[in-house]
Amino acid sequence: MVQVLKKQDGLTWEEDGVVYMEERIYIPNNKKIREEILKENHDSVDLGHPGQYRMLELLKRTYWWPGLKEDIKRDALNVSKIKFNTKEMQENYIHWKFRKDHGKKSV
Repeated sequence: MVQVLKKQDGLTWEEDGVVYMEERIYIPNNKKIREEILKENHDSVDLGHPGQYRMLELLKRTYWWPGLKEDIKRDALNVSKIKFNTKEMQENYIHWKFRKDHGKKSV
């Protein structure tokens, strides 16, 4: 794997069994590992909820894999869907929608 990556850019090396690409840890095409990294960084107690853009910036400092940005977007979308599926979020949305549609003064 390292030989293939070296041919592409010359900025790849292996040290103690870890592959680095552009000074970041290369994560192989392993869905389970990538999801664990996303989950670990999303649920970080130190950071609170970082949001999509902050999470991308934080992960890009340490890790590299093809499609990292897309994986973070997909993860953020899934979290939004999960949050909306809570009763509290749905009630808040219904309340907001009602106020938006019926709270306007007619001219």
